[in-house]
Amino acid sequence: MVTPRQGVWGSLRVAPGNRDHLFPGVSKKPSLSVQPGPVVAPGENLTLQCGSDAGYDRFALYKEWGRDFLQHPGRQPQAGLSQASFTLGPVTHAGTYRCYGSLSSNPYLLTHPSDSLELVVSGEGPDPVLSELKAGRAGRRRG
Repeated sequence: MVTPRQGVWGSLRVAPGNRDHLFPGVSKKPSLSVQPGPVVAPGENLTLQCGSDAGYDRFALYKEWGRDFLQHPGRQPQAGLSQASFTLGPVTHAGTYRCYGSLSSNPYLLTHPSDSLELVVSGEGPDPVLSELKAGRAGRRRG
């Protein structure tokens, strides 16, 4: 039996609807890019593209502090390459995104995450609660 920590190619395992059980592994991480760019005006649409040359046939997109993974089948625009496009919009909130690759035969066995991509919505100020959490200051007394 292969446990999540022993996976041959997989690096993360996620139970459906539960991101609390992620296990690191050894897999090649996919790349993540955005069109038209990482800075958008409120209400605009954008496309995040997750891709890899490792043969994954499914990709999952995750927004930090979000609740769900968005999953899409991959397509092969060239031999040996696979990618999936995630159209978001109208965009109203900034955030940090990562994508994961997987195989359709085991969609909950995921790769290491891509490098993070920070989406900025122009004119949007920082969320003070989120800024406190990211800085590790939440719950501390000020004085």
